[in-house]
Amino acid sequence: MVMVEIYIPLLDKRYDFRLDEHTQILYLLEDISEIICQKEQCSMGGDWRSLFLCDMATRRRLPFASTLSECGVKIGDSLLLV
Repeated sequence: MVMVEIYIPLLDKRYDFRLDEHTQILYLLEDISEIICQKEQCSMGGDWRSLFLCDMATRRRLPFASTLSECGVKIGDSLLLV
């Protein structure tokens, strides 16, 4: 597990997440969007598959088929969800 901060510009909020660094990012996005919608009591206006994660330090988009570990994401890193 890796602890990361995820910033969501649409909500202008930051969330701390503990994520499995060996799970494909595509599946993490589903879980992340579900948890945030529950917390904010909102519903996704679109499909969660239209979201993507970016590494804030490198400013690169993380590929859906990769894992956080494969992308070099470490404990304490900041990610952007758009």
